[in-house]
Amino acid sequence: MISQSHLNEVQENLDQLKSEINSATFFVKKIEEGVLDVKYPNIDENEITSDSLSGSLISMRNKLVHLNKEDLQRKWTSDGLALFNEILRKNGNDLQEACYQIISNLIKYIKANQGAIYVVKKDKQLIEQIACYAYDRKKYIDQTFQFGEGLIGQIYLEKETLLLHDVPKDFVQITSGLGEAAPNAVIIVPLKVNQEVEGIIELASFKEFRTFEIEFLEKLGESVASTLSNIKVTQQTKLLLEESQQQSESLKAQEEELRQNMEELSATQEELVRKQQESSNILEKFNLITQTTKEGLWDMVVPANMDINDHTPFFWTDRFKQMLGYTNETDFPNVLHSWSDLLHPHDKENTLNAFAEHLNDTTGNTPYDVEYQLKLKNGEYRWFRAIGNTLRNPQGKPIRIAGSLIDIQALKDMQSLQNELELKIEERTKEVNKLLYASKEKNEQLTAQEEELRQNIEEMQATQEALALKNKEIAKNAAESASVIRGIDEVMCTIEFTPNVELNLLSVGGIPIMVKLSF
Repeated sequence: MISQSHLNEVQENLDQLKSEINSATFFVKKIEEGVLDVKYPNIDENEITSDSLSGSLISMRNKLVHLNKEDLQRKWTSDGLALFNEILRKNGNDLQEACYQIISNLIKYIKANQGAIYVVKKDKQLIEQIACYAYDRKKYIDQTFQFGEGLIGQIYLEKETLLLHDVPKDFVQITSGLGEAAPNAVIIVPLKVNQEVEGIIELASFKEFRTFEIEFLEKLGESVASTLSNIKVTQQTKLLLEESQQQSESLKAQEEELRQNMEELSATQEELVRKQQESSNILEKFNLITQTTKEGLWDMVVPANMDINDHTPFFWTDRFKQMLGYTNETDFPNVLHSWSDLLHPHDKENTLNAFAEHLNDTTGNTPYDVEYQLKLKNGEYRWFRAIGNTLRNPQGKPIRIAGSLIDIQALKDMQSLQNELELKIEERTKEVNKLLYASKEKNEQLTAQEEELRQNIEEMQATQEALALKNKEIAKNAAESASVIRGIDEVMCTIEFTPNVELNLLSVGGIPIMVKLSF
């Protein structure tokens, strides 16, 4: 027979079991409903052993909480990677925009406060900050680091993530509308692909970075690094393509220019051949002319500094040298003093002054046309005439002077003979003038005599008339008067004197040489 106490004990156990079942049922239903943070009713979870029902259920809940937490973290990571893959896909051609979209969305997604993204430029051995973002605002900060410089440069070399706690106050400041404060955590993550660092992400936050967030950043770093590498390759390819196109265009332009140059060169060569032929013809003509002309030609290139001295180069033709009795350049060198040393002492100063005045006159109005005597090789002096003309630049500065030498000795001899003849003619002319003057005086005397005779005749006629009136009175003397009148008529017929003067001037070659005077 069961005692009442035993029954009471059984009843208490049943009631306790019922309560545990109810608590367990409530706990399980809450977990079933997804309330994983539910507390087990009427129990201190810290005092429960794992071998009891409640302990097992609490352990199950904790595992579910952990699994749910891991699931949420995996989902957060998966969603984040998908989000940023889409961002990278949309901005895969623009490095600047891609970096800005990555850092701005990453700060929002990971709930950090500020951050920056750096891109490695291996050609310059630099790490350059491309984008910076803080408190929903784009920041414009230019920063560059050399490899190994600062934490950024060290991370590039070490290729490992760096997580900083207890950040020094002077390391970085997070600024907001409420003021400035040092972050609690800073993480620097290298963006690697195939163990090559393409960039670096730096984040600062007031909260600590959790393990799954760090893992997420490292996984994201691979995708970002791959995209940065592709962008850089694309940009490099684009740059190379543009350079190739430019080079191709430049090459085409160069080919066209080369073709034109070849055509111009061909034309130039043809022109050169033609010019050479013309020059050869001109040289032949010049040589023929210099050989046949009686003039001696000369030429000088004027020095740029106008320093003309005895040794200034001059060109004398063979005819010029032959006119002075010389044969070649050995005995008559192509220098100025070969000619100037032969000038007659009386002519040298005037000749050289005329030469200098002609060269120095930038207007070109002063001619060079002089006559002087040159000493021949045999020691005699001979008269020559020099004529020159100068080529000048637009400012009138002389560049080249050339001219000719003319032998005028025969002309000078003719002038001397002409001067002698002119003196003789002048003397003869004076003599003739004297004779003409004397003849004039005689003519004047004869004219006076004729006038006196005319007056006498008029007086005689008057006398005849008077005698006619007295005819009767002189009848007895008529015979004697008639005889007198006849004598007078005879005298009138014989007094006629006409001088005949004839003057002849004889000449030779147009030059008077003799005067003939006859009466």
